[in-house]
Amino acid sequence: MINSETLERFDQKVQELLWNVREQTIELMNTPLKVDTKSSANDLVTNVDRQNEQLIRKRLLEIDPSARIVGEEESFN
Repeated sequence: MINSETLERFDQKVQELLWNVREQTIELMNTPLKVDTKSSANDLVTNVDRQNEQLIRKRLLEIDPSARIVGEEESFN
């Protein structure tokens, strides 16, 4: 069982990650947006989507190397 101290540290790291994703999103939205299709013309992915997923994946694995992460954009990189 996870103790409250460990859970608080995990929570703090995840909140920091979410703040970093927010900052990255704002920064990337001020650059040219690249939009691609995935499975159909209605299934879109942007460079912002991909870069945010990469950051989230990288940081979650730093927080918990044993984490199993399933992402929406991964197979389209």
